[in-house]
Amino acid sequence: MKMRRATLLGLLGCATLGSLAFVILDGYGSAPQWLEPLPAAAANTRAAPLPTLAELPEPRLAAIWQQPLFSPDRRPDAERSQGADSGLAGYALSGVVLDGAAQWALLRQGQRPLKLKLGQALDNGWVLSRLSARQASFSYQGQTRQLAIPILRLPPPETADDAPRLPAPSVVHTDAPQEAEPPVTAP
Repeated sequence: MKMRRATLLGLLGCATLGSLAFVILDGYGSAPQWLEPLPAAAANTRAAPLPTLAELPEPRLAAIWQQPLFSPDRRPDAERSQGADSGLAGYALSGVVLDGAAQWALLRQGQRPLKLKLGQALDNGWVLSRLSARQASFSYQGQTRQLAIPILRLPPPETADDAPRLPAPSVVHTDAPQEAEPPVTAP
């Protein structure tokens, strides 16, 4: 009797789950529920035009270009030059690997890539003495020189006409309700 009851309950559960799966797969409840349309008077009050952004004059755009946003000192890059007396002329630091005991400097001499372990020497005798995340220090006969990974940015424009221009702002119309706060205008 107990076996029959368990079998009967199992079959009843399977039949219920099967019919539920059939109803879900048939798409019951997947019809879209559309909202009622707004009255015509309410729709007209919400379609107020958005304020447009003021266009910046050319000298202001040139000033922005001369003070880059992502530069720590807000100045354009200076021309980089390496003196021939540095002993590291022709070498450029292209990467640093700091992973526990593995410490490597990835250098480039012209087109030739070099991988130098901390404590190893270059062909000209300069020894890699210290590494940080963006810089490698070399020592040779009591002298110390550093190579840093260059941070490349666009050069500053020569004239205001060369400065990049942003496209004219486009006006976006939306049906969202207007906020009670006044619009913000550009200085």
